[in-house]
Amino acid sequence: LRCLAAGALRDDVALLLHQDRREHALLAYAQRVERLPADEQLALAHFICNLFENTSSSEWLLYISEWEADGQTLSNIRVTTKVCVHCVLSEAGELRDAGTALLYNVATKEVKTVVFDEVSVELCMAALQLLAWAPGEAALWRALAA
Repeated sequence: LRCLAAGALRDDVALLLHQDRREHALLAYAQRVERLPADEQLALAHFICNLFENTSSSEWLLYISEWEADGQTLSNIRVTTKVCVHCVLSEAGELRDAGTALLYNVATKEVKTVVFDEVSVELCMAALQLLAWAPGEAALWRALAA
């Protein structure tokens, strides 16, 4: 996951992502974020955060086309949102920091209104719950800016 996070900073990472269009292995794995060990959750959050470095990879994260995994109907934006909310509401400080960075990336990305409408309530509720915990200044700024 750390190698993927480093590779996500390259502008040609979209070529790798598009190889996963049929199986959706990367996002099917991310969908199980709450069942992963803490270090894998953090590495996954860094990977997804880094995908926002480039337009093509961030658009890949925000696709709304639906697909099936483990009997569930999912989309890239739903999985991205799930990882974001899970991390924002984590008790682990490092994971919460990564979650607020991801929240900021998702919320400030220019996307079609329909895409953001699908997940905006969930993201806002996570930000409000985070505020109740009185997070550190950096996490607070990212959550409020988002």
